[in-house]
Amino acid sequence: MNKFLALVLNEHTKVFNKLATKILLIILVLSSLGIVAINRSAQNNTRTFRSNIHFGGGITLQGQIADAQERQFDGWEWVVARYSYMLEHGIEHIPTIMSYDHRVEQHPEAWRTEAVYILFQTRRMLAEDDLTQDDANTLYASAQAMDEAIRTSNWLQFTTARLIQLEYWYHYNPAPEIANLIWATREVAAHNAQRNSWQHHLIEEMQTAKNNLARATDEQALHLQDTITIGEYRLANNIPYYTYRNMELSAMWGGQGFSPLPEFWLGFAFLAQNTVSLIGLFLIIIAGGIIASEYAGGTIKSLLINPVARWKFLVAKYVTIISVALILLFILFMSNLLFTGLFYGFSGINAPFLNVVNGEVVRGSAMFYTISLYLLGSVGVIVLATFAFMLSALVRSSALAIGLGVCLFFGGFMVVQMLQFMGFYQARFIFFANTDLIAVMNGSSGFVHHTLTFAIIVIAVHMLIFLWTAWDAFTRTDVK
Repeated sequence: MNKFLALVLNEHTKVFNKLATKILLIILVLSSLGIVAINRSAQNNTRTFRSNIHFGGGITLQGQIADAQERQFDGWEWVVARYSYMLEHGIEHIPTIMSYDHRVEQHPEAWRTEAVYILFQTRRMLAEDDLTQDDANTLYASAQAMDEAIRTSNWLQFTTARLIQLEYWYHYNPAPEIANLIWATREVAAHNAQRNSWQHHLIEEMQTAKNNLARATDEQALHLQDTITIGEYRLANNIPYYTYRNMELSAMWGGQGFSPLPEFWLGFAFLAQNTVSLIGLFLIIIAGGIIASEYAGGTIKSLLINPVARWKFLVAKYVTIISVALILLFILFMSNLLFTGLFYGFSGINAPFLNVVNGEVVRGSAMFYTISLYLLGSVGVIVLATFAFMLSALVRSSALAIGLGVCLFFGGFMVVQMLQFMGFYQARFIFFANTDLIAVMNGSSGFVHHTLTFAIIVIAVHMLIFLWTAWDAFTRTDVK
């Protein structure tokens, strides 16, 4: 055992003493820095661009009044009265939605514009002659409360007045969408969820999920129910930000809507998705020369003179490749962690990881989940390294082994994508189609019936073929 460990340590010394390995380590760290810097810069540019986008703005109240008086269309008097009311109380026609970066923001005063529209809609209904006394009393109470909320800028009173009107509508039209809107309005009032607050955005998200449940497929319904379950847990436990499964996919698009993903994890998950493959390329370079360089340098003869079985030398070199892969993975992880904190800040690093299991929310560690992403990514990296290791044992030329490995690294994935595009789903049996286990687990590999079990079986079969080929080439070939 001690002799074997000595062999492994000797191989490590050879690998890390090479100038090429040191250069690769520097490139790996600089790549992490470059990717996070570019991603952060792109998000800042997006924020600058979107901050000037407004939806529903550009309305001049005096111009609308003049236009209505001139055209005198049906109901023009109510339009004039509404905009005159806004002028009288100093209410601008403010856009209800503004977009900043990956979050959707509501202007803090936009609710007053919405309240005015609801108020005059209610007053117009009160002007009708076919209302019962109970209906008239209900609508009058709603209008009075709405008018008071506008005058005093009382958001909570606006919500209460809105609830009165919604319950009136539901009495005559008990539609599920209105019931869900009533539920959402009650939750907003219960949590005093101001526009722009995470509670308000969360309640709106849950309301949308409830509306979509009725027409969703079974799979979609499970996802929507999980959204509602996690939302209820967050409201009950006052959790503004959290991390979740597949957050790396949200990170690829910079988040969607009002993202509950903290800035730190948005950047860190993006790096996890886009940097692990770099190790695969670097390992091909290292593994491609670990055996072939012995032949090229003529050291293979002195190596095999030792009274140690050939297969032990082979195993020692392969163990070295695996351990080097783990070392590179650790260096990449720490680099990503450091640079993400520098560019995004470490705020939110302790955000909980929430997942739904059997209908209940399970709270876990975001760091542990991210580490699992790196480890899953390392499986594909090790497969590629084993492939390069086989080439190194076969061709006996470092340049040829590395060049061939790099060409197949890029060409293999391209061929799989082309075959997939052409409808040859048998391409999923090629090991290049199975190295991204995260994509397979997320169902985004592009192949139907592509399960994690299938991918692991394909990888295992190819690994056995690669290792057997390397063993046969190294142990049975004569050294001249």
